[in-house]
Amino acid sequence: SYGKIYRVGGWGRIIGDYGSGYSIGREALKEVVKEYDLLSIKRKAGMLSVRIREVFNINKENIVRKVFHENFEIQKVAPLVIKCAEKKDKASLKIVNDAVEGLLYYIQTFLKIAKRTKPIDLVFIGSIIENNNILSRKLKKEIDRNFKKKINIEPKKNSSVYGAALLAQKAYSIKT
Repeated sequence: SYGKIYRVGGWGRIIGDYGSGYSIGREALKEVVKEYDLLSIKRKAGMLSVRIREVFNINKENIVRKVFHENFEIQKVAPLVIKCAEKKDKASLKIVNDAVEGLLYYIQTFLKIAKRTKPIDLVFIGSIIENNNILSRKLKKEIDRNFKKKINIEPKKNSSVYGAALLAQKAYSIKT
């Protein structure tokens, strides 16, 4: 019904938040450490681990220290995953596909619990999903394929900062 708020996802980076930069970065690092486990029998490092080493100076010897002791910002890996996926890197493509699946799950769940009869407007918010890349294109294609008459993808009208200012204004009853 109109005006009712439904919560789907947004449970935070540790236990939810599919498709976020953090979850994409976390999955990338998990793929990289799987590769590190196999380095003694694998001849060549994969594109993702090579790029992570080149860009962030992360390798088998320092990954634990950087992530757990130096507070490496895991979400910074996400744009690298997108670039590697666009170059057809298998590990990166899997991460992108899983992110799309997770985001589709949120949409499907929302539609189930909200029981909407009219189409909804959906706005992409977040640095990765707002830009034209392999993840946003796949997501739009899947939304169109699975939810054609139920969802309209709309462009963002204002910045996130503007939205935060409106929420603060409302919360503190600030008159303009």
